[in-house]
Amino acid sequence: MPENTDEKSRILLYSLPTIIIFSASIIFSFTAYSKLTWVQLPFHAALEAIGALIALILSVFLLSSKIEGPEDFFKIATSTALVGMGTLDLFHSFVEPGQIFVWLHSCATFWGGTLFSLVWLSPKIIASRLILPILCLVFSSCFALFSILYPENIPIMVSGSQFTFSARILNLVGGVGFFLGSLYFFKNYYYSSNKKHVLFANHCLLFGISAAIFEFSQIWNLQWWLWHATRLFAYSVALLLIFQIYKSVEKQKDILLIELQEALKNVKVLRGFLPICASCKKIRDDKGYWNQIETYIKEHSEAKFSHGICPDCVRKLYPEYVDKIDKNAQQNT
Repeated sequence: MPENTDEKSRILLYSLPTIIIFSASIIFSFTAYSKLTWVQLPFHAALEAIGALIALILSVFLLSSKIEGPEDFFKIATSTALVGMGTLDLFHSFVEPGQIFVWLHSCATFWGGTLFSLVWLSPKIIASRLILPILCLVFSSCFALFSILYPENIPIMVSGSQFTFSARILNLVGGVGFFLGSLYFFKNYYYSSNKKHVLFANHCLLFGISAAIFEFSQIWNLQWWLWHATRLFAYSVALLLIFQIYKSVEKQKDILLIELQEALKNVKVLRGFLPICASCKKIRDDKGYWNQIETYIKEHSEAKFSHGICPDCVRKLYPEYVDKIDKNAQQNT
């Protein structure tokens, strides 16, 4: 839990752009301007492609980041959702307006919201960090290709200029999933005060708002462009998260580098030639003084000495004990 009320109040501060967008979209939906149309297919394709690429890049960052415990397992469910949504949105950006056009977008919202809601179950269902995202990538790609190649098998998504019940229910379910995911991240932020959670919370919330706006829009009208702008802003939040993760990694690397440099400063290593007396074995230091070998090594390394006496020195210094030492040595052998 955040340690003080100031930290708790930042939830509102971080969510202020999302709140403004949500309020503005509701107000805008009741104005006559929301019914104006602007047909611009290349611009739409660019919006969707940029958002999809951001989603896929973010999923790679999440999968490559360190998972320190069960509380970080949300990264797997989140990356899986981003892979599924990003893949379908990428295919969606390449097709012409029509049934497949709306179908791929609606499915992207549905799968994205559904998979984001799995963050509530992630500690219980995750066995491998790669298995779910890879399966989702393969399934989403095959699903999109099948839809494009066999359009007669997909439900009717547009009737005239209005979205059908099938399109609306897919977006509605996806939107609910995004809102559930948003609640999970807000809860985690409240108890951990980790900004990454509040960024994910707003990312999900923006996609949920986008799904809600879909209900009131028609293809190419300004309301339709509004939820596209909302989705792009959500992807921008994801891009900010990528930057935050990168900055955090770089900061950790800098800290480790400083710690390593400090550690190396404290490491004393003897190198090069040491001038040593051939008789008494004293070593001459840089100032020309002769030091006992153990004193010199102790001052120039981390080594410590404990003194004893070897058998040869015992024979030399204490000859009266030689016979006793030899006797003990024979008994030991």
